Amino acid sequence: MAFMIFGYDAGVLGGVQGTKPFLDALKITDQDLERSPFLIPMIASSYTLGCLFVAVTLICTNFGFRFGRRMSILVGDAFVVVGGAIQASSYSVGQTCCGRVLVGLGIGMISATVPTYMAETTIEVKERGPQAAIQCMYLIWGVAFAYWVDLGMIQVNHGPYVQVPWRFPISLMSFFTLISFIIMLVLPDTPRWYYARGRIEDGDRVLSMLYAKPIEDFEVQHTRAEILQTLQLEEDEGRIQLSDWIWDRSPIQSARRIKTSFMLLALHQFMGINIVVYYSTVILGQTGLSPLIASTIAGVANTIFFLGTVATYFTIERWGRRSLLTGPPLAARFVLQYTSQ
Repeated sequence: MAFMIFGYDAGVLGGVQGTKPFLDALKITDQDLERSPFLIPMIASSYTLGCLFVAVTLICTNFGFRFGRRMSILVGDAFVVVGGAIQASSYSVGQTCCGRVLVGLGIGMISATVPTYMAETTIEVKERGPQAAIQCMYLIWGVAFAYWVDLGMIQVNHGPYVQVPWRFPISLMSFFTLISFIIMLVLPDTPRWYYARGRIEDGDRVLSMLYAKPIEDFEVQHTRAEILQTLQLEEDEGRIQLSDWIWDRSPIQSARRIKTSFMLLALHQFMGINIVVYYSTVILGQTGLSPLIASTIAGVANTIFFLGTVATYFTIERWGRRSLLTGPPLAARFVLQYTSQ
């Protein structure tokens, strides 16, 4: 649910940001757009400022270790609920940007914490790949779902409900986030976090619940010993020094692995896929298509985007991570070269 919110918020503004009710509510005229062509992109990208702040300041690293993965997700959900309410009730550019920054803060905490929560509550190693794939499926489905909601509301553009087409889709963000918040209220934190904070009894209780076996069971005890051994190893040898970010010579290469994962994600974003997520209807509208046709094509494009993630769930353990990262791009390049000839 949390990752569906991530995708939904990324896509929901894309379907309404060029509509007349949205521009009228924010008091944006055609003259304003001519003088400031970056006004709409500024509103859309203000959301990523909050995400960037969470990433750069490493809030989740410190907050998550001190207060737990569960609390990080709850705080992130709270930011999204408040930010979504501010956006849905907005009557100015500043108010909208403020709401989007708050949502960005929340999404930053959610997107940094949920994968950790999922990994630390997984009892089978072979389940981790498919679970990560499911998170991405929900994320992209959230984008596609947002565009279809926008399309369903775009025709309500007259009478007393003229503001509904863009306020209702944005308000749904807070509704879905409340569901995530309520779910997290009844879930425990991860065994690893409990053990790391010295709460051994709580860690044993949650680990026993995950396996649905008593703590004395051999399999549960084996996992418990592995977690405690890893925590001890990190305590003894895993502390990252400033010099490790330049040349990592530590025994477990933590800084090197962090840098590698960071570069993979950064290069993924540099491919420009967020243009499709944020500005599908704007780009298509500039080709002369009507708002209805542009929104329909945007919904179809992002749905195909979602369908492309489904195969990963079934293949990530069979084909491996590296093959999935390199194979599809090479295949697409071959097809494009062949068709161009």
